[in-house]
Amino acid sequence: MANLLTLVIASVVALAAYPSLANNNVPTIVPRHKELLLKVGTTQYLNCSVTSPSYTTDLQWTYPISEKLVAMRKSMNPLGSLYTFNAMLQILNFDEASAGVYRCSVKGNDTVLSSEISLIAVAENKTEPRYVKDEAAATLFCSISFESNRSITGITWLKVTNKSSGRTEEFVSKLKNADNYKEENTSLTISNPKIDDAGLYIARFTINGDETNTYDCEVGFEAAPEVQNFEKAKNLIEGEKMELMCTVKGYPLSVVTWYKDNNVLNVSEGSRHEIQKPFGEHQVVKLLVQTVEFEDAGDYTCRAYSAQFNETSEKTLTVRVKDKLAALWPFLGIVGEVVVLCTIIFIYEKRRNKQVQQEEKAAEEVDGSAADKKEGLRHRNTNTSA
Repeated sequence: MANLLTLVIASVVALAAYPSLANNNVPTIVPRHKELLLKVGTTQYLNCSVTSPSYTTDLQWTYPISEKLVAMRKSMNPLGSLYTFNAMLQILNFDEASAGVYRCSVKGNDTVLSSEISLIAVAENKTEPRYVKDEAAATLFCSISFESNRSITGITWLKVTNKSSGRTEEFVSKLKNADNYKEENTSLTISNPKIDDAGLYIARFTINGDETNTYDCEVGFEAAPEVQNFEKAKNLIEGEKMELMCTVKGYPLSVVTWYKDNNVLNVSEGSRHEIQKPFGEHQVVKLLVQTVEFEDAGDYTCRAYSAQFNETSEKTLTVRVKDKLAALWPFLGIVGEVVVLCTIIFIYEKRRNKQVQQEEKAAEEVDGSAADKKEGLRHRNTNTSA
């Protein structure tokens, strides 16, 4: 009797430990591929998930490599009367030894459901040229090799650009200067390259097999940093907003630093200076001061350094800060000149009028005296005649 009771208890425990599974309880693996081509040396994440009515559901990964190279994290999220289980697998420094079948399984009381994905190691052979001014052409190259029955059916080249909206990929055949690009399977030739052509390119391989997918080989066209010309001087009025913009071309991105009078600008919390992060197709670094003061006047230098080339490029501009009333002084000067001129004219006219009055009075007095003399002379002549 005791043995029978023990057997019943064991059966109940087993049923609790391994819930019943339906076909819709098959684990799902992301990325959703039967086969996935991976570059040697990369880190890859595989996520397995399943929805089950039992909180005792357990997901298990089996894989062909040592556990030292794999990190796994499990989680459970209740979803109404169901539970969602996740098992995240992180494969470190993927190589040929890591290639093989990765299987995710969930065990029920009467069955085991599983999904799997095959990881294939890809070795890249590529040439990443450097930009040389006035060079006739530059050639980028990438070929790949892997152990699989799958075959490469096509190669397309794209250019990666970073815009304010994020990373974008554009076919070189659609670029504005598409005529300068020549695609020849695993190579891309750029005629009369400019520094604007520097950047990250992608050789996208189309690979057929049980399913069709793509593999991207990233190839860089490198160029030393080049700070673009900007205004040499900037005049501001106290209280205005100061915005200095520095555009740096080149690839990879360089370290851009702003200096004032040969000293690195303090942009720590509480500082009036703000430096905005790079954005756009080229590296554009803005220096902002919301309210400029007299002490902000000086020489500002934008300096770009590339460890890849061990080269530096820089440009300097002079900022002058004027008083708020600086624009008013010329006007006040003109007003003052007008007032002085009007005063002079007024005094001159007043004196002139006074002088005219005096001259008129003197003339009247002279005229009166002459008339008296003439009258007296007439009387004398009359008396003589008598």
